[in-house]
Amino acid sequence: MNGTVNINKCPKCGASQVQYDANKQRFVCNYCHTEFIQEKAKQENISELKGYNISDGSKALIKDSDLIVVRCSNCGAEVVINVNDTNSLKCHWCHSVLSIQSKVGNGAVPDLILPFKLTKEEAKVKINDFIKERSFFAKKSFKQEFSVDNVIGVFFPYLIVDCHAHAIFKGEGDRLLRTIHGDEHVSYEVEINNIEREFDIDIDDFEIEASLDKVNKYQGKDTKNVINSIMPYDTENCIEFNSSYLLGFTSEKRDLNVIDLQEKIDKSLQDIARHKIKDDLSKYDCGVRWKQESFESKGKMIKTAYLPVWLYSYRDKKNRIHYIVVNARTGEINGSIPMNKLLYYILFLISLLLVVVIPLLLFKTFIPSFYREFMKLNIAVLSVFSLILNVNLFYHTGRKYRNMTSRHSYETETKSTIDNIIRKEEFVKTVIRSYDKMYYTNTDKIEGDFIVEDEDI
Repeated sequence: MNGTVNINKCPKCGASQVQYDANKQRFVCNYCHTEFIQEKAKQENISELKGYNISDGSKALIKDSDLIVVRCSNCGAEVVINVNDTNSLKCHWCHSVLSIQSKVGNGAVPDLILPFKLTKEEAKVKINDFIKERSFFAKKSFKQEFSVDNVIGVFFPYLIVDCHAHAIFKGEGDRLLRTIHGDEHVSYEVEINNIEREFDIDIDDFEIEASLDKVNKYQGKDTKNVINSIMPYDTENCIEFNSSYLLGFTSEKRDLNVIDLQEKIDKSLQDIARHKIKDDLSKYDCGVRWKQESFESKGKMIKTAYLPVWLYSYRDKKNRIHYIVVNARTGEINGSIPMNKLLYYILFLISLLLVVVIPLLLFKTFIPSFYREFMKLNIAVLSVFSLILNVNLFYHTGRKYRNMTSRHSYETETKSTIDNIIRKEEFVKTVIRSYDKMYYTNTDKIEGDFIVEDEDI
């Protein structure tokens, strides 16, 4: 049975004692036990978008902390009230009673919400397994204090952007014609071309954090970047916001306006277009270098949404916060675990002795002198290889615990389609050179990951 506009009331008996059951993925009436769902939010036809559209939930935040915005559950109107004057008042449109108990904590009501799908028990199992896999180097205090019961469900604020745009990329594309094997070296015959790609692109549900402390992905102290890394979400299943979905969960406030993120959004959308057109450049196997780029938005829609996360946090003795997070829709997990660095470095030094120093000592002691010159080079190469392998092993082990550079690859993971491609190619010349791959290719360039600083907002 589908829900009605007033999802706070049972569609069968009219009772207001309804509650969202995350396990069942539906609302349950506590009076007559009827179960019902809310219909998905209307999807935009991206190819028909025109102009710059900002939804009601994306409007500038109200800075006055005494003012809150409440959305009427009956007619959908948004009413600004002062919490110092009253705990409830009537909607000036339909006269339904409004209560601040249904307000959104940051004073700005989002347009959409994506309900929890993964249960708390499922999230606890995932987080527990994640920590077990990294228990060897984990700090003893962390292992002693860890409890899966401290896992909480949180809704985080995001902007969701749809865009219909026209892009033009101009540059150079190199193609390998043949490999020339000489007596002493190898050279390559390469065809150099001026190339251009002009196309329309529809970008569907680009997701971006709407809070300052999480939009900054590379942070030295905390590890909130891992929240970014568990994206994307199945935002096509978003529904119109209703405060009933917040029962039993916490929510974080949105503290960034659309204007604060505009440059980051525009650069990210152009990144998506740059990576999408790569599929059309396979013939240029030596590489492509774009020299001119143009990205013109024909139509854009920006909405705000609450997206769900299961979260575990831990503060170490250095006041550094470590987060372990689970995407409450897809189950993707990432996190940071405090390391016992003393144990880490001791084992690293021991391993160096085993793979480098000890073999050299054995070589010097037991290998007869007339074999040494013959074996010296091989032993040296083996030692250097072992050293590099060992350093890489420990380096990646450290990254596995900290995950400082984890990020959502929005440039390839965001849904997008291109159409009306115009291809222009002009032969320039053929050259013979000592290298086959083009230097300084930029088709993988990413510009949308810049840091949004406090002074910028």
